[in-house]
Amino acid sequence: MLELAKHLHTVHTVAAMGSDNNSAEGMAIDDDNEEAAPPSEPPQQMLTKFPDTDLTNERELKKLKLAEVEDKEEDEGRKVAIAALPLAMAAPTSSDDEETIDENPHPIGKLVRVSGKGTGRRKHYKSFGYDGKRYDLEDPVLLAPYEPNQKPDLAIIKDITQTKGGRMMVIGQRFYRPGEAEKKDGGFWQSNNTRELFYSFHKDKFPAESVMHRFVVHFIPPKMQIPPRTEHPGFIVQRMYHAKRKLLFKLKDAGANKEEEIDLLVQKTKSRLGNLPNIQPKDAVAH
Repeated sequence: MLELAKHLHTVHTVAAMGSDNNSAEGMAIDDDNEEAAPPSEPPQQMLTKFPDTDLTNERELKKLKLAEVEDKEEDEGRKVAIAALPLAMAAPTSSDDEETIDENPHPIGKLVRVSGKGTGRRKHYKSFGYDGKRYDLEDPVLLAPYEPNQKPDLAIIKDITQTKGGRMMVIGQRFYRPGEAEKKDGGFWQSNNTRELFYSFHKDKFPAESVMHRFVVHFIPPKMQIPPRTEHPGFIVQRMYHAKRKLLFKLKDAGANKEEEIDLLVQKTKSRLGNLPNIQPKDAVAH
C-alpha cells in the first residue's frame, strides 16, 4: 500500500509538472504569435503624420506638394500678368490704327488774334497740322485744283484761320505759271525759262485740306545769275504779275508799299543760295 501510494504521488507530481510545462510553452507560443502577428492598420491621421510608413500616403503627399507648386506658379504668373498690364494697354489694338495717318486739319501753337463777330468770327494762328505734316506762315505750298485735269495752284501762306465751326482755312498769295497769266490785250504771258513763275499780290482763300505739300521757290532779281537746276532745284521768280491790270513788272518795281515784302523774299533766297553773281548785260534775259 505504501508503494502504491508513492507511485500515485509520483504520477500526480509528473502530471502537475507536465501541466505547468504545457502552460509555459503555451504562453511562449502566444508571445511568439503576438510578436509575429501583423500590426493593426494605423489610423489615417497616423499615415499623414508619418508618410514614410505607407506608399499611399507618399502619393497623397506628392499630390499636396504638386498642388502647392501649381498654386505658387499660378500666383507668379498672375503677378507677371498684372505687371505687364500697362504695357498691354498701351499697345495698339490693331494694325489698322498704325496705318491710319489721315487727320483733320488743326491749329498748332498759341492763338494769335481773333477777328470778326458772330458766324464770321475767326481765330488766327501761325501754324496748322494736316495729314501728319506741319505748315507755317510764309510756306510756299501746292494746292489741289478744283478740277481733276488742272494743275495744282501755287501760293505762299499768308494767313491761317479757324472758323466758328472749327474748319481750318488758309489765305494764299498766288503764283502764276507762264501760260496762265492773261495779257490785257489777249493771250498769255510767256517765259523763256521753264522754271519761272510770276508772283502776284492776288490772294485767295483755300480749305486747309487742299494743301498738298511745300515746294521750293527762289526770288532772284533779274540782274543776278540763276543757279543751275542740278545745284539748286526749284522754281524761279524774277517778275511780278498784276492780276487786275494783267501786266508784268520786275521785282524791283513792285512799289513802295510792297517793297519790304519783296526784299524779305529776296533775302531768304540769298541766305539759302549764298551771294549770286551778277549777270553780264549780254546774258541778260529780255523781258
